[in-house]
Amino acid sequence: MGPLDAVHAVVEQDYADRVRMIRGLFTQSRHLYDDGSVDVLHIDGRHGYEDVVADYEEWRSVVRDGGVILFHDIAEHDNGFGVWRLWEQIAVPGRSFAFDHGHGLGVLAIGAIADPQLGALFEADDATASRIRADFERLGSGLARQAWLESVPADAERAWAEVRQRAVHEDELEARIDALTGSTSWRLTAPVRGFGRLVRRSR
Repeated sequence: MGPLDAVHAVVEQDYADRVRMIRGLFTQSRHLYDDGSVDVLHIDGRHGYEDVVADYEEWRSVVRDGGVILFHDIAEHDNGFGVWRLWEQIAVPGRSFAFDHGHGLGVLAIGAIADPQLGALFEADDATASRIRADFERLGSGLARQAWLESVPADAERAWAEVRQRAVHEDELEARIDALTGSTSWRLTAPVRGFGRLVRRSR
């Protein structure tokens, strides 16, 4: 099962009445959403500075007042990543929160902050913010380990299938060698092979 299939399976099982999945480029999908129709927008597409600015400017208006925009990779500074530059420009204190783990995730409030829990997140002092980041990093690590463990049986089964296939091939090869070395022609040509080895050593 590929990543997209896995996401589809989760949506169908747990969020079928709330989530609509659309596969396409950002620039080709914007017309499918009305302004102010989205509660949470997650921008995780192209990672260059100009690219993420274009995505943000094109899609910001779909988020309703009181919603949030999530920006992935705000902690990546190498390999042409520029999300961090945009984040530094738009992350207003009291209206944003940054997670450092998993390449970084920025949470940005749009319009009035109606949800008191979001308000508490954005207004958290340094000590509280550090505890929140640590808790989410621990939870994320646990989910990553669980996902890895769930993938192990399939990976292990494929590995064992390859081992069994190689074992069968080696058994067949050994049987052919035994048949060859036990044949009459092999015994009759032994002097020729011996002479060949002697000639190679004498060179």
